[in-house]
Amino acid sequence: MSSDPAASSFLSADNPLMPRLYQAAVGPLRADYYQQQFERFDTLGKALPSWNWAAGLCTLGWMALRGLWRHAAIYSAALLGVILLWWALGLHELLPRPIALALALLLGFVAVLLPGLWGNAIYHRIVRERTMQALTQSSTLVEAMEQLQAQAPNPTRLQWATTGQIVSVLLLVALLWSLGSV
Repeated sequence: MSSDPAASSFLSADNPLMPRLYQAAVGPLRADYYQQQFERFDTLGKALPSWNWAAGLCTLGWMALRGLWRHAAIYSAALLGVILLWWALGLHELLPRPIALALALLLGFVAVLLPGLWGNAIYHRIVRERTMQALTQSSTLVEAMEQLQAQAPNPTRLQWATTGQIVSVLLLVALLWSLGSV
C-alpha cells in the first residue's frame, strides 16, 4: 500500500472499496448522506456545488466536527477581517442605517451561502486526501481503515462542536447587541 500508484488506484470511482474507505473516514455521523454525495462527485469526476445545511448554518461547528481546521481558520479570519474592515472604514457611521443593515445582511447571506454550497465539495476533497494519506502510510488496507476511523468524527466531537457553535453564536449575538446600543 505504500506506493502512490497503488493508493491512487483505490481512489477511482469504480473501486468497490471506496464506499468502505469513505465510510471509515466520515464516521457514523451522516455517513449515508456523505456516501451519496461523494459517490456522485466520483462518478462525475469532479465536485459540484450541492447544498449542505450544517455547513451553511453552523459553519464553524460543522468544520470542527469534520476536522476541517485549516478551513475553519480561513473562514474565521475572513469573517473577522470583514468585521474589522467594516469598523476601520467607519461604515457603521458613514452609511445610513438601512443601507448598513442591508449590506450586513448581504454579507451574512454570503457567509452562509458559500460554505452551504461548497461544504460537500471541500469535505470530499479533504476525505480523499486523508484516504490517500492513510493508504500510503499503511502497509495493509485494515491499517488504513483503522487510521481513517481514528480521525473520523464521533459523537464526542459532535458534542464539542455543538457546544462551540452555541458559544460562538451567543458571542456573536452579544456583540451585535452591544453594537446596536452604541
